[in-house]
Amino acid sequence: MLKAIDESVSRVFTVMQSYSRPWAFAGGWAVDLFARKCTRPHADFDIAVFREDQEQLRAVFAGWHFSKAVGGRLETWEGDERLALPVHELHAIGPEPQQPRIEFLLNERSGPAWQYRRNPAITLAVDRAIVKRGLVPLLAPEIVLLFKSKAPRPTDDQDFTTLLPLLVEDQRDWLRAALTAMSPAHPWLDDPRLTVVQKRRLSQ
Repeated sequence: MLKAIDESVSRVFTVMQSYSRPWAFAGGWAVDLFARKCTRPHADFDIAVFREDQEQLRAVFAGWHFSKAVGGRLETWEGDERLALPVHELHAIGPEPQQPRIEFLLNERSGPAWQYRRNPAITLAVDRAIVKRGLVPLLAPEIVLLFKSKAPRPTDDQDFTTLLPLLVEDQRDWLRAALTAMSPAHPWLDDPRLTVVQKRRLSQ
């Protein structure tokens, strides 16, 4: 991996070592980590955690200031507040200036399965939903692309172009099934590399 990725990721990885619940890099950093290259600058660090673990998250980062995204604005996340959908985005600022700014993304889970918050029928086994590059956990690339598919910007299209050739058959089949369930006319489905080899279930 490029030195720039290693140095940036190591700061967050060190901070997250005190958090014992499942977590993973998400968003643009997950793209770079999976592709093993810097694709573009990133404004912050997106970290996926599970909603059911929010109390542990708050306890581990007790000295940090948390804001929740509500209706396009940020509001303080009070310590005794249990967050439910549609709230899923948290911004965290550490007490020390050298600590990274982290955006925690609350992911849904049902037992051993990760669930897509926009359609809980779309699932993936947790041990497939979080993959690793060395010791570093990251959200599976097919999930990253599914999130980016809702209203793709040029950077999202770029991420699709970067990641698609790196996906194995099962990952491509899952992504195509998920995209078809959410938006049958999605332009990414026109890519011939997403051709279905055999019919797959959305739950695996």
